[in-house]
Amino acid sequence: MPGFLVDWVRNGEPAVDRLFDRYGDIVSLFLPGIRPNIRRAVVIRDPTVMKDLISADPAQVDSTEGNRVLEPLYGDRSLFLLDGPEHRRLRKILLPPLRDKTLEEWRAMIEDVATRTAAELPRSTPVALHPRMLRASLEVILRITVNIDEKRLDDWLDPMDRLLRIAASEQFSARYLIRQTGALRRWPTFRRALTRCDELVRDEIARRRSTGDSSNDLLGMLLSAPGEPLSDDEIRDQLFTMLIAGHETTATSISWAVERLLRHPAALDRLVAESRGGTSEVYARAVVLETVRLRPPVLVFARVTRATYQLGPWQIPPNTLLLPYIRALHEQESLYDEARFFRPERFLDNPPGNYTYLSFGGGPHRCLGDRLAVFEAAIFLHALFRELQLEPDPPEDESIRRKAVTFVPSRRTRVRISG
Repeated sequence: MPGFLVDWVRNGEPAVDRLFDRYGDIVSLFLPGIRPNIRRAVVIRDPTVMKDLISADPAQVDSTEGNRVLEPLYGDRSLFLLDGPEHRRLRKILLPPLRDKTLEEWRAMIEDVATRTAAELPRSTPVALHPRMLRASLEVILRITVNIDEKRLDDWLDPMDRLLRIAASEQFSARYLIRQTGALRRWPTFRRALTRCDELVRDEIARRRSTGDSSNDLLGMLLSAPGEPLSDDEIRDQLFTMLIAGHETTATSISWAVERLLRHPAALDRLVAESRGGTSEVYARAVVLETVRLRPPVLVFARVTRATYQLGPWQIPPNTLLLPYIRALHEQESLYDEARFFRPERFLDNPPGNYTYLSFGGGPHRCLGDRLAVFEAAIFLHALFRELQLEPDPPEDESIRRKAVTFVPSRRTRVRISG
C-alpha cells in the first residue's frame, strides 16, 4: 500500500494501471480514515463482476455510504444519501424533467450561454477552457434548478462559484479526512460560503411558496410534487445536490472533449462539419460519450459492504469500500474494440451498456443528470466549433490531473484560436 500511494502521488493514473497489471483485476488495499469502521478498500476493473455488484441487495451492499464525502454540502436528505422508499420517491419526482422532452425546452437557454461563452474567448492569446466551462456550466445549472433570470444571476453566480471552488479544493478533501476533529466546522471560509449559498436557496424556496410561483424548473417540480409536501430541508438538499453534481462534471466533460478532438483530426473534422451543417448533434453526442468513457470526470464510484459479499471468487467482509475503477474498466478489450483509442463512431449505432459503461454510475443510483450532461456538452461543442478554429497549445496530449475528487486536463484544456 505505501508503495502504491507513493507511485500514485508521483505519477498519477499510470500507477493505477501498474497496480492492476501486477496484482490482477480485483485488488485489496489497506485504506484507513475514509469513514469510521472502514479500513479496507477493494479496487476493481473486472467487468465480469459489475452486473452483480451494481444490482446487489442493499442489505449486502450500501450504495450511499461512499457519497458521504459531500454530505457537508449536500445535506443529509440528499438523494445521493438516501435509499429505499425515500430515494425512489425523490427520484420519481426529479427524473422526468431531466429526460429528453424537457431538455429540449432548455435548448435555447443552453445555446445562448454556449454561444456567448465562445464569443468571449480571447483571440490574441492562448486560453484555458476549463475555468470558462466551469462558469458557463454553473450558469446553466442555476437556470435549470432555480430558473434564475439575468437580473438576479450575478447575485447567485459569485457565491455559488466561491463555494464550489472550496468544495473542489485539496483543503476540503484533507479537512474531510480529519473531520472528527472539527476541521470542517471550524473552517470559517467554508462556513461563510456555505451559509451564504444556503441563504440564497432557502430565500428562493420561501419566495416561491409565498407567491405560488410555478416556474418550469427543478425547484418548481419539487414544490408541486404529488403526495405529502416536501419540507424546506428536503428541497434545499436536492437543489444543492443538483447544483454541485451538475456543474463541475459537465464542465470537465466538455473540456476533455475539446482536448480529445483537437488531437484526433478525423473526429474533429466530422464534428466541425456537423456543427456547421445543421441542427443534428448525433456525432457530438457520440463524441461526449466516447470522451467520458476514456476520461470520466470521476474515476470511481463507491459501494460499502454491509454484510459478507461474494465478489467474483472472493468473499469480501463487511465494512469494506468497493471501488469500481471506471477508466480502467472502460479500457478492457473484452468490452470495447481498440479500447484505448478515441473512436466516437462506436456509439453512433450502439448505445452504452448498463453494466459496461459506468461513467454515470449504474443501477438504482445511476446519475439522474446523465442525459442532461450529454445534451449540454453536445450543444457546447457545436457552439465552440461552429465559428471558431481551435488549436491545442501545445500540441501534446494533456495528462489526467487529480483535482480533489474530479480528474481534469493537466493544462485545463489550453487552446489558441487561429484563423
